[in-house]
Amino acid sequence: MKKQTLKLLIIILAAVLVLSGGAAAVIFTVVLSPLPAPELSEEVYPSGEPAYSVTFMWESVKNAFGYRVEYKYDLYPDELYKTSVKANSATVDRKKGVLSWRVMTLGQRKRQDSDFSDWKTFDVPPIPLDAPAQVSYAAFSGESGVYYQIIPETWRSGSYTYLYQIKTIEFYEVAVAAPDVSKELALRDTRFVSAQEFLDEEHSFPPASGNWTIYYRAINTKGYYGEFGGLPDEPIELFEIFAPSPWVEVTVTAT
Repeated sequence: MKKQTLKLLIIILAAVLVLSGGAAAVIFTVVLSPLPAPELSEEVYPSGEPAYSVTFMWESVKNAFGYRVEYKYDLYPDELYKTSVKANSATVDRKKGVLSWRVMTLGQRKRQDSDFSDWKTFDVPPIPLDAPAQVSYAAFSGESGVYYQIIPETWRSGSYTYLYQIKTIEFYEVAVAAPDVSKELALRDTRFVSAQEFLDEEHSFPPASGNWTIYYRAINTKGYYGEFGGLPDEPIELFEIFAPSPWVEVTVTAT
């Protein structure tokens, strides 16, 4: 009887060990299975001064050890940026144009890492520069007759704020329209000048020809700066973050 009981106990113990081992194997397999890629959120938060950043989010994944993020800007199509975070959000530098990103879930072991999510995009709007002042023109007499020039006291350069500093715009886009010429047509023929060139410029209009319009705005594109002998990438934030200022219109009456 005792032998039968002992034999039964051994059989039961063996069964328990087999079952528990199977359960452990199942649990071990589940734990090490690849995690799902996160679901990317529609929440995107661009910020201005002083951070100039963009924050995007995604849904948390259970048992995630962290997340790997890849992102790129259409402003720099050949560059791919990477970062790793613990939280379900990432904050990157603000650059105008389309920002694209995708996210991978990280497990405690590499075999648990998910595939990357699909790419998500957001069109980051540029920040317009402040418009320069509305200037006034005065008539002066020269060797070639009457010309019109900005009254210096009325000039105020365009500016922008970056990292708590107010910076002056150095270059401008200018167009001059004869009477009865539309703004749309006039802005097809613009030129780029420095602030000092704009102030020194003398406009000669035919006598009694009526109202002429001068359009001007502060500009930001790095190529403009290169044309004037400066480094094409400086100041880089002008190119990456900002847009040209609104157009300013001044009417000059040729008498």
